[in-house]
Amino acid sequence: MKREAYMIEDLLKKYKNSTSGTSEMLDRLLTEMLENIGHTDSHIRDQIIYNEFCQILLNNSLNREQISKIINQCIKNLSFNIGETNTDSVFTRSFSILFLHAIICYDNQSIILSERDFNKIIKNSLHYFKVEIDVRGWVEDKGWAHAPAHTSDLIVECIKSRYFKKNLVNEILEGINSNIFKLQLNSVCYIDDEDIRMSMILVSLLEERYITEKEVGIWLAKLKDYLETGASKKIEYYRKTKNYTDFIRALFFQTERFKYLQKNIKILLK
Repeated sequence: MKREAYMIEDLLKKYKNSTSGTSEMLDRLLTEMLENIGHTDSHIRDQIIYNEFCQILLNNSLNREQISKIINQCIKNLSFNIGETNTDSVFTRSFSILFLHAIICYDNQSIILSERDFNKIIKNSLHYFKVEIDVRGWVEDKGWAHAPAHTSDLIVECIKSRYFKKNLVNEILEGINSNIFKLQLNSVCYIDDEDIRMSMILVSLLEERYITEKEVGIWLAKLKDYLETGASKKIEYYRKTKNYTDFIRALFFQTERFKYLQKNIKILLK
């Protein structure tokens, strides 16, 4: 195990066993976690850093200043080497999204964020959703990058927030639109359930009544029209078409309650 793991685990042990000075120890631990948030060792990144952060959050151990520091650093991380593809920087960006997702989930249960905090998170996350171009899922020897899936999960939780406003819907649809037509290196389409995770955004919008079945049907038809205007025999077109088809199929199976929409999806799949 690498030095970072020993350091973080040592800080964790001291923090958990401490009866005094825990705020200072927690600050040191959080700093170390944030500095290594995108570590390429999945054990350090997933098990030690992310899982332990979630536990600290659930234990209600963070004060207002610490939460603000985490939010600001994670948002800053979203622009870290943005525009790169097939590099390790995506882990920093994608796992910063996971930290923000954990915070929003907790806020939906325990009310820890101000409306300003929420707006900062959703605004920057939606921008990131559109501009991230490294859309790999599982990365050999390094684990999950999964930026589109992680960001989709965050957006789903944001839709459940008391602070969510309907005027965010169009920007969310633009983000989904952008991601459906993204491809991995060498024109590889989505293969790690990204379609399911993105479809859950629309399911949440429907369930929370921020969008109607008719509006979703019209939007899906426009996406198909846009796709078909670029029809060609190139592999990129085939793969983008597969992304779209997989997405609406995933949506179909998630919307059993919405029969009108399912009827429209069946037509689009013909």
